[in-house]
Amino acid sequence: MASHVTNIVFTSVLLALSQDAFTFQSPENCKWRLQDGNRNQIALDCSIRTINSDFDIFKIRSDQSEQITSINVDCSDVLFFQSTLEPRAFQRFYHLQQLNIQFCKLNSLPAGTFLGLDNMKSLTVRTHNSDWSAMALELTPDSFVGMSQLERLDLGENNLWDLPEHVFCPLTSLSHLNLTSNRLQEVSEVGVVRGCGAHLATLDLSANDLVVLPEAGLAGLQSLRELYLQYNKISILHDRAFLGLSALIFLNISSNHLVALPPDVFKETVGLQELYLQNNSLSVVAPGLFAALSHLTVLDMSVNQLTSEWVTADTFRGLLRLVVLNLSYNGLTQVNFDMFKDLSSLQVLDLSHNSLTVIADKTFSSLANLHRLDLSFNQLLTVERQSLSGLHVLSALSVAHNNISYITEEAFDNCTSLKDLRLEYNALSEIPRSIVDLISLRTLRISHNVLATIKHDDLAHLTGLLHLDMSNNVLKGICKHCLENLSELEVIDLSNNELSAIPQGSFDSNIALQLLRVDGNKLSDINGLFASLPNLLWLNVSDNRVTWFDYALIPVQLKYLDLHINRIKDLGNYFNIESKLELRTLDVSHNQLESLGPSSVPDSCELLFVNSNKITKLASGTFSAKKNISMVDLFDNLLSKIDLNSINLPSVPEHKDLPEFYIGGNPIFCDCHMEWMHRVHQISGLRQHPRVMDLDKVTCTLPYPRSEDNRVSFLETEPSQFLCPYTSHCFALCQCCDFIACDCQMTCPDGCSCYHDDTWASNIVDCSARNHNQIPEDIPMDATVVYMDANEMPLLDAHHLIGRKNLQALYLNSSRIEKIQNRTFHGLSTLKKLHLEDNMIVELEGFEFDQMIHLRELYLQNNRLKYINNATFSNLKSLEILRLDGNYLFDFPVWHLKLNLELKAATLSVNMWSCECQYMVDFKNWLIREKGVVRDAKSIYCVSNSTGDPGPYVLENSYSCENFIATSIVQEKLENDFLQPVLITLGIFFMLLVVVVMFAVFRVRLIASASKKCSLRCLHSDPTSIESNGKDILYDIFVSYSELDAAFVNEVFAAELENSDPSYSVCLASRDYQTIGTYVGDFIVQSIESSQKIILIITKNFIENDWCKFSFKAAHLEAFKNIKNRVVVVLCGDVTEKDMDLDLQSIIKMSTKLKYEDKSFWSKLHAIMPSDAQKVSNKCYITETNYVTRNSIPTFSQIQSLKQGVPLVPDMVLGQPIKTNNHYHNHRHLHQQQSSVDSSDLDKTFVSVETAQSSLGSSLAPSLNHSYMSIDYAQARNLHIYASIDDPSSPPRLYPSAPLPSVHTLHQYIHQQQQQQQNHCSQQRQQQQVSEDLLLLQQQQQQQRPQLTPFSAPPGFRDPHVRTPYFI
Repeated sequence: MASHVTNIVFTSVLLALSQDAFTFQSPENCKWRLQDGNRNQIALDCSIRTINSDFDIFKIRSDQSEQITSINVDCSDVLFFQSTLEPRAFQRFYHLQQLNIQFCKLNSLPAGTFLGLDNMKSLTVRTHNSDWSAMALELTPDSFVGMSQLERLDLGENNLWDLPEHVFCPLTSLSHLNLTSNRLQEVSEVGVVRGCGAHLATLDLSANDLVVLPEAGLAGLQSLRELYLQYNKISILHDRAFLGLSALIFLNISSNHLVALPPDVFKETVGLQELYLQNNSLSVVAPGLFAALSHLTVLDMSVNQLTSEWVTADTFRGLLRLVVLNLSYNGLTQVNFDMFKDLSSLQVLDLSHNSLTVIADKTFSSLANLHRLDLSFNQLLTVERQSLSGLHVLSALSVAHNNISYITEEAFDNCTSLKDLRLEYNALSEIPRSIVDLISLRTLRISHNVLATIKHDDLAHLTGLLHLDMSNNVLKGICKHCLENLSELEVIDLSNNELSAIPQGSFDSNIALQLLRVDGNKLSDINGLFASLPNLLWLNVSDNRVTWFDYALIPVQLKYLDLHINRIKDLGNYFNIESKLELRTLDVSHNQLESLGPSSVPDSCELLFVNSNKITKLASGTFSAKKNISMVDLFDNLLSKIDLNSINLPSVPEHKDLPEFYIGGNPIFCDCHMEWMHRVHQISGLRQHPRVMDLDKVTCTLPYPRSEDNRVSFLETEPSQFLCPYTSHCFALCQCCDFIACDCQMTCPDGCSCYHDDTWASNIVDCSARNHNQIPEDIPMDATVVYMDANEMPLLDAHHLIGRKNLQALYLNSSRIEKIQNRTFHGLSTLKKLHLEDNMIVELEGFEFDQMIHLRELYLQNNRLKYINNATFSNLKSLEILRLDGNYLFDFPVWHLKLNLELKAATLSVNMWSCECQYMVDFKNWLIREKGVVRDAKSIYCVSNSTGDPGPYVLENSYSCENFIATSIVQEKLENDFLQPVLITLGIFFMLLVVVVMFAVFRVRLIASASKKCSLRCLHSDPTSIESNGKDILYDIFVSYSELDAAFVNEVFAAELENSDPSYSVCLASRDYQTIGTYVGDFIVQSIESSQKIILIITKNFIENDWCKFSFKAAHLEAFKNIKNRVVVVLCGDVTEKDMDLDLQSIIKMSTKLKYEDKSFWSKLHAIMPSDAQKVSNKCYITETNYVTRNSIPTFSQIQSLKQGVPLVPDMVLGQPIKTNNHYHNHRHLHQQQSSVDSSDLDKTFVSVETAQSSLGSSLAPSLNHSYMSIDYAQARNLHIYASIDDPSSPPRLYPSAPLPSVHTLHQYIHQQQQQQQNHCSQQRQQQQVSEDLLLLQQQQQQQRPQLTPFSAPPGFRDPHVRTPYFI
């Protein structure tokens, strides 16, 4: 035996190791697993957003696809993303046996979608289109072609409305078809009739919209064994609806709209074994309806409208094999012997929820095998002697929820095997004597009756009883020995009675007891009741009158204890057994607990409920040893302070969640010792403190309120409000505390109150209304807020506040101040608020607020100010709020406040403002400009200079005074007739000046741009490219983009530009870049320099992928150094500059920026494209030297020129002469022909021209760029020869025997040819006709030459956009 176990373990280990060693590269968003440990059977589980042609699983390698036997695809079930499947989408998975597609919003399955899946056994396609009513799945007749071995097909929840005829005919092995939860309305639409379902064994049409089952509707399914029709709308069932279903054994037609069943409907299904008709509207049952169903074992007719009139002796005649009969939820009023006389095999009979009032004698006497009888929820009054006669094997009887008040003593005489008896919710006043001899009884439920007492012998003989429920009665007492014989009892429920006392030791004999409920009684003492129960796990003593408790009263193995709603004042632990207890859940809520300490909570406790008590103290270290605690509810107690040490926890492991504490509903006094509540979730990172979950329900009582209401929500408080009072304090590092003058000693001034927070960052000195006549000199140096309001201080002396470097707010309001000496506030560099309102200040001379550069709020309202010096507020650079209302100000130039640039709010009303017209005009103009700052601008009025009466409001549209008219007319004349024209003239002059300066700065580039356009216009079908400013302009546009966006750029973006009128020659990396022999950085730099416009398509993919590549990014930055005004940036999607690095942001700033989502995007883009783009018919000549053919390379010889006098490349070192033809290049690669060499004797060689940066040093050549040709041999793929392109005068060298000298690149050579062509433009026009004739002659000769074999790219060469290679 031991060796066998060892072998099993060893085999498991080897299997695990082999699986670990085996690797499989699964597609993105997919996980793989082995099926049954077999490496050749891999299952893929993919969670994706949608299925389309780019789905990575369709691109998996062929060597991996043949190992996959199961695929599960789950699309997004939250967002709507339409999916598509192409024909032969899964053909590479020819070993696939199971395919499951869920939540993918498919609207069709095209013909041949599953072609190639010859081994498929199970297919599930559940789109859940019903979640989106507009989406429905459509099938074609050939949707399932190619799966001849398919056995199971699940098309549920697809919103199918109909099915093509014969759609399932190709599935010759189909045995299980599931069409549940669709919209099918007729059986003829199912697609399995007329011979297509010969082997079908299971058909599920549930939850559709079927209304009628016609005659022979499913006649072709001769092998059908299970038919599911539930949850339809079937109201009509034809007599021969099931014709041809002779093999049917299971039929579920429940939850429909059937009212009656045809008499002969089941004559064709004589083998039926299970029939479900519940939840219909059946009220009529024809006699002999089930007579032909001699094999029927289960019949469910519940939840219908059957009455005793139609359920008679003939209803169930002949059902000799019937085992289960359900007639519940009907309208039966009586049952009799004849109704069940043929049901000798019946084992389960459910007659609940009917209207039975009496059970006739011997009604069930023929049911000799009946095991379960349910008569609950009827109207029975008694159980007579013969009502249950003959039920010798009955094991479960329920007569609950009736009106039974009496049960005869002999009622259960024949039920000797009864194990479960339910008598709850009746009117029994005592335990029936008939149950005394039920020795096999295991469960007795007699709750919700009117039992008042329990006699000694009522339960004495029920020695096998396991569960006793006598709850919700009126029991007032229980004798000590009433339960002593019930030694096997596991559950006792005595809850919700009127027990005031239970004798000690009443449960001592119930040693198997595990659950005990005595809650909802009137018990005051539980001593001696539970401690001796060795198996008790769950105890509920809640809602009683218990006043005293100790953990010694419960057994140590108890797991759950409920004591809530009692009168317990203390959780006693006399023997200190908190470490021995195994209690996990303790509920002591709604008691009278006053304190909680370490011994009050067992160490094993996980959930602690002590809410709604009177707890005022939480001892330090209460939870420091509670390693298992996960939740503590302290809500609604009397805790005013909670020390952080009292909720300290042992270090919580990382894999466990931090415990949750609830402290809301307590009158917490938020002084400096409670400041930890603001940072409790920060310090919880140490994992030694809990998470406080209900801070939003905590109400704070602040120790120092400045308002009458000192109770505020915790979430509205700041840490600086959590204060503690002090009279004197000296910091630990202070060395001068023993001396009188000590700056680091905090001493509260006489007659003042002082407060500080936990870190002494807030230090408040309150000297309000203390009859001070001057500011105390011993205000602490670290004071942050000083209240000196409501005192008597006519004069504010200077230098009383010097050195208070931390003072931020000073309140001197309502202190009868008349004068402020200069530099009174000198040294208060951090002061932000100054309150001087409600005093008697008359004037401000200008130096009172000197050097208060951080002052933000200044309150001077309701004083007697008549004069304010113009320089008074000039130094207040941070001033935001200024109140001057309620004073006697007359002619203060308020417009000087414009020097306070940060001013946001000012009040100036209720003053003696002058009505002098010039002052009013200036005042009004300033108010109009600053009406957003002056909050009371509409209520400011002037006061008459002579009478002192209130004058007009300053902002009134018109008012008169002695010199207002003349002044206003002149000023208006100046503004309208002189000022505006002058400003317009100056503006035009400035704009012209800017244009001239910009032209002077950028004149060179403008001239270069003009020359480029001219050059392009001069090009007439000439092989030379345009030369502009020393660069080769080969393309109109170069597009730079992410490789992941290639499909979008090729199919949408480039197509628009190349097919528009005018069309543009576009250079695309994915199409025009040859990946062998060319460095990507050089390609990007050369393409940018050779294009008139550069378009950057910036998407999320561009930023997160391609721009992160060093070569890609470096090439762009290098090329953009000398290029300006040619870059166009196109932003696609939700891309912002915040997502980009500094380099990309700098490029965008110097470029034209467009948004792809803009409705006028294309018109804007065409507007900034080159205006001289060629028409679609124009073609640009480019000489291609990409591919050549060769026979052999025995020796190296001088390269032959392309045509006489014009060498293609100087000193091209190749063994075989290269011949090439010029061809058109309009961004479509054309197939070229070569006639000088027989294709049968050639292998194919790849040649590419590449420019790279030389690393040979500056001594070899003045230029760091050189060009060379890369030659790859198709037959010997590991050979690679570089041929250097050098000057003709240089002798040829063999690579790599010596370093290659620096040479001109191919692009430079082409540029020289273009320059020559540009200079002889007129001559070329004359020779154009001759060139065309020669070209026509060459084409005619080429047509007579044999075709070359298409080029076969070597492995690893990937260029999906080049479909046809061209030969030279």
